[in-house]
Amino acid sequence: MFGRSLPVTVAAGFAVSLLVEATQYTGNWFLFPCAYRLADVDDLIANTAGALLGGLAAMLLRPRKWDGTGAPDLPAPVTGGRRLLGAVCDLTAVWATGALFGALLLGGVTVVAGLRAPFPDWYDTANAVVGFWVPLLAFLVVPLFGRGGTVGQRAVRLRPALPDGRVPGRGRRLARALLGTGGFLLLSGPSGGLGLLGLVWGLVGLVGLWRSTGHSGVAGRLTGLAMVDAREPARTTPDDRPVVRDGSAG
Repeated sequence: MFGRSLPVTVAAGFAVSLLVEATQYTGNWFLFPCAYRLADVDDLIANTAGALLGGLAAMLLRPRKWDGTGAPDLPAPVTGGRRLLGAVCDLTAVWATGALFGALLLGGVTVVAGLRAPFPDWYDTANAVVGFWVPLLAFLVVPLFGRGGTVGQRAVRLRPALPDGRVPGRGRRLARALLGTGGFLLLSGPSGGLGLLGLVWGLVGLVGLWRSTGHSGVAGRLTGLAMVDAREPARTTPDDRPVVRDGSAG
């Protein structure tokens, strides 16, 4: 909104979060003889990281100038920024859906159990199921329909494709989703037991989006699938055999 650089944005996020945590730690700046609520360095790290992600998202979403010949239905190049925005949309879709389902569950249990009664023993398990596993399952199911592509990839009009441009089978589409954003989500799961491994896999995937040929990513390399603009027509042959360079089927 204010046109500041990414370092300034991150520094501002850090400063605001530090002010909040210091207010909590000092008991509203020594108005109370004990800490007000809970001050946690993890909150400071998380909020600063959120400012970083927000700044990166803003860089991707800045309005662009379109020339007079631009047509929205024409295929556009697959860029690293476009791939990153698709991954961010995937994560946002899963997390937002989980938060919505979790809030609905919390509201339902609160009404049934009563505001003063303790929550039932099964609440934590149910919250993990509806807040994480159900959204993750939906995320993995989406690429099985149509010409493939996760929620985020569809949002930026991309799809996975075989090297000759054909639509891959459902098994390879599922494998690609599992090895990409799905792998990061699984390793980072609700328990956080594999959080470090999930972070490493996420960083590897992020580097792969920028450094791999055609920005296919690590998942694309492992499954042999490229990433193309969804507006490009899928290549097919009458007997669904691969199309070779000279135009003949073999």
